[in-house]
Amino acid sequence: MPLLGWRGVFAVGLLPAFLTFWIRRHVAEPEVWMRTRQQNQASRANSSFVRLFQAPLLRSTVVLTAMNACCLFAWWGFNLWVPSYLSLPVWQGGMGASPRAMTMLLVVTQLGMWLGYVSFDYFATRFGRRQTYVTFLLAAAAFLILFARTRNPGLLLAVGPLLAFSATGYFSGSAAVTADTYPTGIRSSGQGVTYNIGRLVSAAAPAAAGALAQKHGFSAAFYVDAAAFVFAALLWVFLPNVGQHRATHVVEAV
Repeated sequence: MPLLGWRGVFAVGLLPAFLTFWIRRHVAEPEVWMRTRQQNQASRANSSFVRLFQAPLLRSTVVLTAMNACCLFAWWGFNLWVPSYLSLPVWQGGMGASPRAMTMLLVVTQLGMWLGYVSFDYFATRFGRRQTYVTFLLAAAAFLILFARTRNPGLLLAVGPLLAFSATGYFSGSAAVTADTYPTGIRSSGQGVTYNIGRLVSAAAPAAAGALAQKHGFSAAFYVDAAAFVFAALLWVFLPNVGQHRATHVVEAV
């Protein structure tokens, strides 16, 4: 930023978006989607948007929307306030970190986020998506509580990456979980509805966390965010077995 300003930061952040053009060209569609595409018009009409809000999919739609709302509320309620928390002086409830220390923490935190994203699939393949997803969320809650209680900047350098690892790694599993929950014909609609309604709800997170921090301190706000992670993990109990709709649809398509 000192070299190019904030516009330069945004411009550099735009560059990876061009990778999507390569992905769209070279990544093949799943076989089950290709089969669905070849079905007749009547069958496609039966896979309409309305089915998301009808039995037996209504329950999945409600649960997944609530899970996404809790996860996104927790993440943005925490993440957007981290710079303020680190930079504010101690007497104002912050850490009083220097710009150098804050930059170091943000860098190692970003590394933790990246490792969380790319490693989720390996854990899910070995232990299962349900166990991995819930474990990531519960770990995020635990590390967030530890982050809120830590007053040692050196310890934050250790806790920050672990928190970012678990609090963002589950995003890699979110799309897979939703895709396996819905039949192929309405898979993208199910993902779009459940994720983006959750995003709308989470828009209240920064204001809610800021109000809590102003009145009760940052720790109170972070504890609420941790509780949202735990609630998201508990909601999994109410989600039908992942993959059961996809498996049925594969048989029908064949």
